[in-house]
Amino acid sequence: MPDERRRTSRFVTPGIALALAALALLPYLQTVGFAFLEYDDGKIVYENAAVRAGLSQEGLAGILSRPHFGLYNPAALLTHALDVTLFGLDAGGHHLSSALWHALNAALCFLALYRLTGRRWESAFAAALFALHPMRAEAVAWVASRKDLVCGAFFFLALIAYAAYARKGGTWRYLLVLLCFSLGLLAKPMLVTLPLILLLLDWWSLERFSAVPGRPKRALVLVAEKLPLFALSLAGAAGAVLSQRALGTLAAAEHITLGARLYVTLWGCLRYLGLFFWPAGISIHEPLPPLARINPLTALAPAVILAGITAVALLAARRRYLATGWLWFLIALAPVSGIVQFGNAAIAGRFTYLPHAGLCVAFTWGMAPVLAPRGRLAAALAAAVLAVLGVWTWHVAGYWRDTDTAFARAAAITPWNTLALNKTGELRYRAGDAEEAETLFRRALRYDPEDANAHYNLGSLLLDRAGAETGQDALVHAIRHLESAVALRPDYCEALANLGIARLKQTLTAPGHVDDYLAPLARAVGLCPDSVLNRINYALALAHAGRWDAAQAQADAAAALGPTEHTLLDRLHSLQGIIKQGRSKPDRRIER
Repeated sequence: MPDERRRTSRFVTPGIALALAALALLPYLQTVGFAFLEYDDGKIVYENAAVRAGLSQEGLAGILSRPHFGLYNPAALLTHALDVTLFGLDAGGHHLSSALWHALNAALCFLALYRLTGRRWESAFAAALFALHPMRAEAVAWVASRKDLVCGAFFFLALIAYAAYARKGGTWRYLLVLLCFSLGLLAKPMLVTLPLILLLLDWWSLERFSAVPGRPKRALVLVAEKLPLFALSLAGAAGAVLSQRALGTLAAAEHITLGARLYVTLWGCLRYLGLFFWPAGISIHEPLPPLARINPLTALAPAVILAGITAVALLAARRRYLATGWLWFLIALAPVSGIVQFGNAAIAGRFTYLPHAGLCVAFTWGMAPVLAPRGRLAAALAAAVLAVLGVWTWHVAGYWRDTDTAFARAAAITPWNTLALNKTGELRYRAGDAEEAETLFRRALRYDPEDANAHYNLGSLLLDRAGAETGQDALVHAIRHLESAVALRPDYCEALANLGIARLKQTLTAPGHVDDYLAPLARAVGLCPDSVLNRINYALALAHAGRWDAAQAQADAAAALGPTEHTLLDRLHSLQGIIKQGRSKPDRRIER
């Protein structure tokens, strides 16, 4: 009988891990029917030449050789390339892959906590709470957030490896921790705080601080042990900052004062804490609050509250899990808290993927002494909580069904959300409702007169209207808005290209210098050399100026990019005809 029990218990842990993976998958099975979002999914997957090449030599070279959109994260991009190899550009396959990564993370979270604590059922509930929480929806249901899932997988693998190293030692086990950490950083540099979390676990569940007499010396040994990890953290943080600076996201946030950053950081921590207990009002993008109303004093209240929570957690000497879970939450959140501001997002569900795991630990271990004596009642309550969370998560994940649904939700939650207004306006315009689109773009400019995207969208709409109407009013206003967009974002390729086209149209009825329209088009091609449309438009402008050889060079470069869309192929064919006609009559410009 004892042998039979031993054999049975051997399968309990893997069985729980598999059950958790299946449970985590359930709310996201619906995502197989979801579309790509027209917000980062394009530049990361279906418009990214390196990813579109799949796991080919060309694709691997493109992924490994350079940063992509402000991050060097080849570990995440390789998973997208694998999806392209398996599913092509079918969005359902990519969504299924994300759901499977999350299911894997649910199992890994359980195994990591069990290895670290030896408490099987507490670890199982904490992992289920982590996996089924509605705040996971953004990371799982949005393909562009795959980096959070891959980073999470290597985070939990690093914890499993560290648990083995802490108990058994061995160089190869330490190297395994380093390997998992490195791969996690190559998925998303948010993992830079791992060494500090490992120190927390040394203090709590692994009890390494009290392993020998003389705790101060022991603490120094444990810190020194992690110096290679801290070196990797420093390299990862420096690489992320340099990449973001090159992309321009740091410059875009330079106008945010220190007081505003403190406000965003401290209130953000409280908001994320509140969302753990009541995850309502979640959307794809929550913008920063109006910065004019923020001063350092407004950060005082959240600072006092957070300091009070921290003091209570630290003073609960017999309940180290409270301090560990709380500090895990704060430390893991630090890279995305807003002190170093990337872009204009104030709150994002994907940012909680690793931080909320700490709160799951604190909550579960905190409730265990209260509920454990109640046996079946405790099990029933746990099942009820998880069932409610699973249904809630299914509902929330539905907001990521498509671009229109995602941004309509964002605009409903935060009416001043200029990103949501712009995206919704773009969709309305594409659907043929130019009047509603113009209203949305103008509303975005009322909320933020320095929104480059709103200026570009409104200018482009007016430019199209100028092509369909007599009179120059629409064209004049289009040029003004496009010039504003370029002034706000000098590297805005699309705005530069449309500005060149608008000025070219203006020269058809009013005299102007050729450089007025050629210069912005040339800069657009220089900044975005892989854009077929920009090269075609530049070639047309060069042809209009009678520069046939230069126009032919741009047409050849556009053809070399291998366009496949019928509209681009038709325009390219028409362009070649124009150039051929012009070269036969070199003293003439384009006949209209």
